Amino acid sequence: MARLECLAIAASILTTALAAPACAQQNPGARLKAAAEACVRTAASDVERAEPSLLNGATFITTDLCANEISAQQRFEDNTKSLEQMRREADDPNSRRLALSLAPKDQQDKLREEVKAAYAKAYVDPTSGELVMPQPLPSTFSTVDTTMNRLFSQAGLTDTTFRALAARALLDARLARLRAEGSR
Repeated sequence: MARLECLAIAASILTTALAAPACAQQNPGARLKAAAEACVRTAASDVERAEPSLLNGATFITTDLCANEISAQQRFEDNTKSLEQMRREADDPNSRRLALSLAPKDQQDKLREEVKAAYAKAYVDPTSGELVMPQPLPSTFSTVDTTMNRLFSQAGLTDTTFRALAARALLDARLARLRAEGSR
């Protein structure tokens, strides 16, 4: 029975690993997520043997071993949402979040068009998750959102999805090891 369960776990991991590249080709964020998930799953068996506490092991995986991969994925998600929001705000003539009201009335329409043009050329780097602005915003323009989103997305908060994945991968690795030791 233990051998059958181990084969089921191996088949599940293999299925996930084979499905990830196809998903990643369709969505750049999916590639970053697949890389973070693969890092967590790969680290789990080694960490499980070295760390008796599953909680400490999950924390070590998500905040140390796989921190770069998880951060890139989270940065991509955060910056994609931020860019979408900034574009919506720039399109809304009644938006109070844009600092257009600080500019003289006769320059506000021109300024809005410059902002829209800058956001239209902006993109989120699919490798690092960083927001790239090839055309800088006008010097008279600023938004609180851009600064706040960068601060919060860089805060080092670990997504609970990856912590849960690490905990599950550690638990699976521990159960597989204990079953293997028990069948000897």
